[in-house]
Amino acid sequence: MWIGTQNGLNVLEESGNWLFFDANIPSSPLSSNIITALEWGLNISPPTMFIGSNYGITTATENTWSSDYGWECAPNNSIINAL
Repeated sequence: MWIGTQNGLNVLEESGNWLFFDANIPSSPLSSNIITALEWGLNISPPTMFIGSNYGITTATENTWSSDYGWECAPNNSIINAL
């Protein structure tokens, strides 16, 4: 289960462990703690979670994270409200 809030991202793993991602931690894959949208892309390879924030879109797969969507064009002042 993935839960995005105004204070970061919480992920409940199948094992029952909670993970918390905070953009204020230098090693964090998030560009912002303000999570505005989550969308699971099951029909793409590899399956990907799209994480919308006020700084664009971060993608997460089982093995990688990427924060490179929405940085240059800044649509809607970079605030992603829906995916």
